[in-house]
Amino acid sequence: MDTRTLQDLGFPTILAELKTLSLAEEGRQTLASLEFITDWTLLSQRQEIVEDLLDLDSYGVQKPISFPSLKATLNDLHIPGKNLDG
Repeated sequence: MDTRTLQDLGFPTILAELKTLSLAEEGRQTLASLEFITDWTLLSQRQEIVEDLLDLDSYGVQKPISFPSLKATLNDLHIPGKNLDG
């Protein structure tokens, strides 16, 4: 989809709003890398994920104020390969 159409649909505005909901820099980076989905199958899968997340949010559990950077945490831990799999 061309940039002008995405602008007209407000995709950059929606993406910017979604980034404000991310608790970690890695989440914001992932959101920034997402492209507008035009494939119906992929869109359906993503909508199911969003529905599940909204269900979790409806439980009323207080969200953390922030989430530490995973990259910085792995650097602080001095784990070879920066991998938590052991």
